[in-house]
Amino acid sequence: MPRHIAPRSSIPPGFGTSRYRDWHNAKYGTISVKQFAKLHVARALGGKICAAAVTPGKANDSPYLREMLTRMPRGSGDVLGDSQYGGVKNCQAVRDSGRRAVIEPRTDYKIEGEDARAEMLRFLEEHPGTFRNILRKRNNVESVFSYMKERFGGVVRAVKTKTQIVELLSTCTYHNMTFA
Repeated sequence: MPRHIAPRSSIPPGFGTSRYRDWHNAKYGTISVKQFAKLHVARALGGKICAAAVTPGKANDSPYLREMLTRMPRGSGDVLGDSQYGGVKNCQAVRDSGRRAVIEPRTDYKIEGEDARAEMLRFLEEHPGTFRNILRKRNNVESVFSYMKERFGGVVRAVKTKTQIVELLSTCTYHNMTFA
């Protein structure tokens, strides 16, 4: 089982789409706000993507960590992530999966109670150097987005939402095939 899993990157995981919020205004130049889709990935240290989720650009990131954890077998190791994933429910889901949460804490988090997030914050307080060294490996997932955007561009070519999801998940499959 992989030791480190990084659910997400600090590089924007958004891929532009071929759709505009309002096609008429975009066509005639009065407004040109493009929509985008976000790709969330769980990447094993070896380079392969273990789980992925595609969401609308404005969707809340937090629930997708729990969704991706349910797709992976129970195991040991660390789950690394940005502060968007630092909620109590996410930390608990990580602990329930047999792993340890190493998630960038927000400044307003306090060590209270015995929940999984408090356990993570205690680990940070007792071993700040180790916590930061582990969290630094989160940048490994940034290479996934960098590779995909370099290889395929930062734009999803499909027009329909379902097809956009298939296109982004196909890029994940292609990424995994390059490591086979």
